Amino acid sequence: MRTITIRLFFWGVLLLFPFRPDAFCQLEDLPEEAPPRTTTRVAFEDFNATPGMSFSIPIYFTPEDGVEVGRLKVELGFISENLKFVKLDRGIVAELGDLDLKSELKAGKNDNGIETSTLTITASFPSPDTAENGIHEGVLGYLVFRVDENGRAANIKLRASGEAAELKTNKPLQNFEAADATVDVFAAGDRPVVSCFFFTH
Repeated sequence: MRTITIRLFFWGVLLLFPFRPDAFCQLEDLPEEAPPRTTTRVAFEDFNATPGMSFSIPIYFTPEDGVEVGRLKVELGFISENLKFVKLDRGIVAELGDLDLKSELKAGKNDNGIETSTLTITASFPSPDTAENGIHEGVLGYLVFRVDENGRAANIKLRASGEAAELKTNKPLQNFEAADATVDVFAAGDRPVVSCFFFTH
């Protein structure tokens, strides 16, 4: 009699809570926890362009876990015979954080007499002492460029460097990275259909 009672109880439980094999599959498919971010990073999207074209490149910002960033300074150096910087537009991070976002352009020439440009981008709070949180992750702004109408096909490297400082203390961050980007200039009709960018770090 006891065995019959146990079996009835077992089948009753199964009817109330039907067996779902897919539940085990769902457990296996759970995404792995993302590793901690140990570097504060600024990155720029690669782009494909043609002569005479104007375009914008997003500036992505990712802070190190547990770090409140109060100030950023990034420099982009590039050969500017074909590629001209037009302006810096504010992104959602700058707007929501009420950041001072500025740019400064300096022209020069390299050892071969080729025209170069150094673009300096700075982001900071107007009143760091009253800011409760550091600069948020996301798009800081957009760099607007224009390719010369008579520009030749070229692979233009935007070489990045920079620094960041902690909010409140203004202490320089040791783990900071500014990632390079590339603008590929193609002859009219040769531009690829898709311009790809992999933001994997």
